[in-house]
Parts: sequence; structure tokens; C-alpha cells
Amino acid sequence: MAHDIRTPLTGMIHMSEDLTERVGHDEEALQRAQLLERSSRRLHELLEGVLELSKAEYICEEEIKKEAVDIRKIVSKLRDLLLPSIKSKGLALKIDIEAEIPNFLETDRIKLERILLNLATNAIKFTERGEICLSCHCVLKEKGKARIESCIKDTWIGIPEEQLDKIFDRFTKVHPSYRGLYKGHGVGLFIVKQYVEALGGRIRVESKLGEGTTFTIILDLPIATEREQSNQTETVLKPEAVNNLRVKKIKLSEPTELSGTGPRILLIEDDLAARLGAQSRLKRSGYQVVTVENAVKAIKILKEQEFELILSDIGLPDRDGMELTKEYRAWEKQHRRNRTPIIALTGHAGEEAKEKYIASGMEGVFVKPLEERDVKEIPKLIEQAKPKDMDGYPIFDRAQASTLFNETDLRDIVEVAVTSWGEEIEIVKKAQEEHDWKVIDFQAHKLKGGSTYVGAVRLHEVCKALGESLSASDLQVSERLLQQLIQILRETREMFLAWLEKKAHE
Repeated sequence: MAHDIRTPLTGMIHMSEDLTERVGHDEEALQRAQLLERSSRRLHELLEGVLELSKAEYICEEEIKKEAVDIRKIVSKLRDLLLPSIKSKGLALKIDIEAEIPNFLETDRIKLERILLNLATNAIKFTERGEICLSCHCVLKEKGKARIESCIKDTWIGIPEEQLDKIFDRFTKVHPSYRGLYKGHGVGLFIVKQYVEALGGRIRVESKLGEGTTFTIILDLPIATEREQSNQTETVLKPEAVNNLRVKKIKLSEPTELSGTGPRILLIEDDLAARLGAQSRLKRSGYQVVTVENAVKAIKILKEQEFELILSDIGLPDRDGMELTKEYRAWEKQHRRNRTPIIALTGHAGEEAKEKYIASGMEGVFVKPLEERDVKEIPKLIEQAKPKDMDGYPIFDRAQASTLFNETDLRDIVEVAVTSWGEEIEIVKKAQEEHDWKVIDFQAHKLKGGSTYVGAVRLHEVCKALGESLSASDLQVSERLLQQLIQILRETREMFLAWLEKKAHE
């Protein structure tokens, strides 16, 4: 089965490499070919990780290939592998190899290399500032064996205490990759633990949130005999600290906005390949698309510009799509902006996930990658989001009110109404904050009845529409109508207060 998957995947990588070489000076085509190659390689890495996981679960004694190993040489090789990543992130690498460590020890060289490489690359991945420290010490020598204690320490994010017992489990990620911060498949530490135990050792972890994490591997290894050492060449690595070197990160260029004549869409997606793919599909359908890669930029541009639709990835680098939605919905209410529909873009599309997204204030979910059928749904989503047109109804119909009351009685009733409406606004706003639709339904029914008597036609109509949407359990429409109700209630109260003021001076 591994062969069946690997063969077409390898073909994709080779074809994408070939395509990259053939596109010539077409910058956009070159960019897409590079993204195709990168995506293929990521998929290949996942496959290799799963295959290694399956092997690590069933290690037998025959698979431990012991040989005379020079730990200094392994660390030297590891340093060379890590330096490009260390430099690109502007970190420091400190290495401390104790002189007391025997020149050669018996163990499985490949598995020891994989253990140290996995822990070191993890440390780099989770460190944005500071240093990575790798140390090896001989804590005990007796009966032809040496106890070697190797530590890999980072100085950044840390692991929550409640997660420490779980981090060596399969497919466990302290910082899920769907949130967009750290990519990975949650198998690395499981494999490390399996390899350490296969070598007869043990591993422990210490961590403090915001300060960093230290992994310690303890191995009791036989000291290699002279015969076993005879074919080895000693490489001594002195303790050293690699100077901090900052390297400018290179990113593929990308358009922020695409031309078009259709509705404006904001696309929030941190993965460049996914962003360009969705952007291209939307462009072909005539939409005007603005793209950003994180929540901070999204909130900023949403406050400055208006859009007919927002497509948001759930796994963003700085916060998830649900947090972004809640923040923007609060801002919309505070600034009396019409509700803009927000659709989640995610690979997690189970019913439970959908309920969470909608509860956060989103209107729906599109499963990645964005397909043509999803794009065809967009006009309907935009149309549904438009506020029901209440402008055709008058705020105050004096003629309607006159059929029920004379001038004096109407003035008395309006005075009572405007006082009551001031209280009603606060009750409805509080119910909106608490998502208490029972209270909202009750208040809408109450306002609908009272508004009829004083000729508040527009208020009556919005209350009627809100009651109907709640009866149909259409919370998306209800949310929009509720926003309109609060606005119309304020406008109606202000107009009636002005009318009372005018009557007082007649």
C-alpha cells in the first residue's frame, strides 16, 4: 500500500519540478508550479511520517543495529543540519559535549540520530526568539557501560502542565496544526519515545509555559572495545555557541487584491497555496477578492472597508477563525454596521464542528479546497445576508394613529411609548449579548402590538419579520433582523420625541 501511494506521489513531485523548469518567464505560472511542488512534498513527508510511525510501533530486537558510535560526530552532523533553520529564525545554538564521554559507544547510530534530530527540529519550530541548547554528559561509568544524559532545551512557548502526560501519545499535538501556528502530524514524539525505549533508555520532559521546554534522554550504553573502535575515525567537537545570525526570509510574491466587477470578498487564509487556489477560483467567477493571511490584518481591513462576504480559514497564525468572528461581530454591533456573512474554510467539517462555527457567529462552512459548487452558493449567501428592506415603511404614520385616537390621547400614549422604548432598547441589547432568543421573541411580540396603536409602522414590520424568522428557527436571518430592530427602535423613539417636542410648542 505504501508503494501504491508513494509511486503516484513521486510522479507528482517530478512533474511539478519539470513544470517549474518549463514555465519560462511567466511569474504567476512559476509561482503556481512551485506551490504544486511544495504541496506534493508536504504530502510525501506526511506519508513518510506515517510509515515511520507504523515501523516504530513494532520494533523488534533484530532491528536494533548496534555499532561503535561517536556521539561527537553525531552532534557535529546534527549541528550542520540545524544551522540553516537556526540562522533563518535568528536564534542561537549552544552545544556542550562533556569531555568525560567515551570516544565510542555501542548503539544504533541511525535511531540515535533520529531521536536527537527530531527533538532539535521540534525545539527550533517552537522557538521564535532565544536559543536552542544541546548538551551531552556522562553521569556514570561502571562495568564497561556509560550512562549518557542528553538534553535539548528551547526558550520559548512551553507546554501546559496538563498536556505533559499526553505529548508522547500518537497523533497528539499540543498546538494543533489546524490553528495555523505550527505544522505537524503529531507522530514525532511518539516515534522518539519508541526509539529511546528500543535502545533501552528513557525520556523525560520538563516545561514551563512562556519559558521553554527541556527533553532529557538517558541511555546506558556499552563502551566500545578497541576492536570495535579500530575502523572508526574520531571527531572531537569542542563546546561552542554559534553566533546569532539573522537571515532575511524570502517569500513568494502574491497579489493582495484581484480585479473584478462582482461583489467584494475578503479571503483570510495563511497557507499560500490554499490562498492562491481559492483566490483564482473566485476571480474566474468575477468576484473582487482581497486577501490577508492573519486575523490582525483581517480585523484592520474590515474596519476600513466593506465586503459582501468573508471567507475565513479556521486555523490562522494569531488566533482561530471563531475568535476572529466573535471579535468582528462585537465590533459590528458596537458600530451599527450591517452583518457581513462569514463562511468558515476548514478541513474539519463534522456536524459538531459546524455547530461550533455557527455558534461563534458564522453563517456556514466550506470544506477545503474551495470547489466550484461552493462558489455557486456565494450569490445566495450574499442575498440572504442583505437586511430586509424596511425603508419602504414609514417610521410614523400619523393617519393610521388618528383612526384610533384624538390628538390629546395620542400625545399621552406616545409619551408612555417613548419612555417604554428607552427601557426596551436596553432589554433587547442585553438579550442579544446573552443570546437569549426567548426574551428577544417576547420583546418583539410586545413591541409589535404596541407599535400598531401609535402608527410606528416600520417598527411593527421589523418586529413581525423577526417573530416569523424565530418561529422558523432561522437564527442567521434573526440575527440580522435583530440588528435592524435595535436600529429602528432608536430611530422611531427619536422621531416620536421630536414630534412631542414640536407639539409642546404649538
